[in-house]
Amino acid sequence: MTKDCKLPTRIGRALCRFARSASGSIAIEFAAVAPIFVLILAMTVDSGLVLRARFNLDTAVSSSAGFAIINGSNIGAAGSAKFAEQLATIVPKGYETKVVVNNASTVSRTAAAASASASGNTANAENCYCPAGAGASLTWGSAAVCKTPCANGGQAGKFVVIRASVNYSPMFFDYGLISEGKISSEAVVQIQ
Repeated sequence: MTKDCKLPTRIGRALCRFARSASGSIAIEFAAVAPIFVLILAMTVDSGLVLRARFNLDTAVSSSAGFAIINGSNIGAAGSAKFAEQLATIVPKGYETKVVVNNASTVSRTAAAASASASGNTANAENCYCPAGAGASLTWGSAAVCKTPCANGGQAGKFVVIRASVNYSPMFFDYGLISEGKISSEAVVQIQ
């Protein structure tokens, strides 16, 4: 219909006025574009929440690793289990936590548990190691003479491994931070 629409009937003239009117076009454009903006906003909030959860987890593991560096230099067989428990309690409740002190004392805590369970051979706490790999593929190798060069370029010593994870279900994507429904963080620290 054009501007000079001249329909003889009353309905025809109303149709001509409707065709010339632009007053509702903004509402139609908004209705078409608004869902896209809402989706972008929701994805931004979701990615922010995932990053916040990851940063909180990294901070908890880093705090425990810092404590290990400062207080772990004289840990032997007698104190390794208690030291592992201290490190596990630095990571807040709500995270699954596993701490291994020098291939000896291991303390594990589930997200819901208030206390941790300990295991391992505390006699290994007196040995020095050259751990290799990272994450779940970390291997301790055999005991070595302290401060001798390792095959991986490091130096034989006493180490602490701190692993923590938290269950997380994002609204959209895993953003490369979530694996099998969990956000995980790990620190391997040489304490001696």
